[in-house]
Amino acid sequence: MRNRFANRKRFSGRKVLNYTYSPKPKLPKRLDFASRVYSTIPFDLYSISNVLTCRNRDENFIKQANILEECVSNRLAQIEPEKEVADQLTIMVPLVISSFDVLGTKNNDPFVEIEEIKVVGSFKMETMIKTKISADVVIVLGKLPTFETVNDIKNNILMYFKKQDEKYNDMTVDDFDGGLIITFETSIVYIYVSTIPNNYIDLVPEKQVSSLMVSKSLMAIEHCRWFEEYSGHEMTKKIIKIMKDFQNRFTVFQKMNVWFIHQLCHHVVYNAIINDDEADVYTVYLKIFQLLACAVMLPGSPIIYDPVTPSNQILKCNKLSFNDQ
Repeated sequence: MRNRFANRKRFSGRKVLNYTYSPKPKLPKRLDFASRVYSTIPFDLYSISNVLTCRNRDENFIKQANILEECVSNRLAQIEPEKEVADQLTIMVPLVISSFDVLGTKNNDPFVEIEEIKVVGSFKMETMIKTKISADVVIVLGKLPTFETVNDIKNNILMYFKKQDEKYNDMTVDDFDGGLIITFETSIVYIYVSTIPNNYIDLVPEKQVSSLMVSKSLMAIEHCRWFEEYSGHEMTKKIIKIMKDFQNRFTVFQKMNVWFIHQLCHHVVYNAIINDDEADVYTVYLKIFQLLACAVMLPGSPIIYDPVTPSNQILKCNKLSFNDQ
């Protein structure tokens, strides 16, 4: 519809000027609930430490801290993997890596050119709990990771272990989307077959491992390297185990992925150390649940970002509801 105010003339001194009238833009009638309620980003507990001060360490505080520390220690003893199972897994992983070394020199096959072999996951980070006892190994190939290559790796592993000892005759190696699963008695080793990033554009889902599995495998390597360099504190590992136990037992904590748990625990322990606070179990445990109560997992949180890829949030906003917060 033509605007009736368009091209209207007005008198301004000696000249008659033409101008076009632009109506005021209409605003949406209803805004999104999150944009109306959470117009500002959630705050960080440590940036307002003067407002949210910690309790004085009186006798009652020390008594509660000792009780909680005893409970956490007892729970850690319950969720720790059995020593025999952990020792057997410790023996299996070097043997798997040795089988890859033989594979890389077999007939100089260009399709089995190995660029890197890296142990990742909770086994490498020493955050493994009783409910999931397994090790993760990523093998990065210089060529495309075809299904034929994965099958060659499978056959080579079986032959290598049978030569080591007769007890490995009962070992099984199964395929899955992106790699292999080695099972022997109580030990489980996941092998993720990946390739260098330059081969992304040449991946064909019908012939090679999917690009999604390749990117996840490479990201697992970066996460493990970051954890080894920046987050190797013993208190961080203890709290990660406790939070993983919560994730297995409570439905609400299942919304959090493992890498988010790592960053949350690292953030609390690291800030407790640099702020000259006592990084004991009670203080760290209390700070974590204070952050969770402050809606740290909502979109726009200023602290929980992936340090490997800072442009991405570790926890996607569409996985959480306001009731979960």
